[in-house]
Amino acid sequence: MQAVLSDPAMMQAVQNMDMQALAKNPKIRALMNNPKMQRIQDSLR
Repeated sequence: MQAVLSDPAMMQAVQNMDMQALAKNPKIRALMNNPKMQRIQDSLR
């Protein structure tokens, strides 16, 4: 999460809601594949 938040390009993509850029980013992919993040996602469903 820290790596994503400290990356200016990623923050710009978040602000612009650029889902393609976010989906392609290895930092976002690693975050979304993190077991803890997956548990959070599952609890929201």
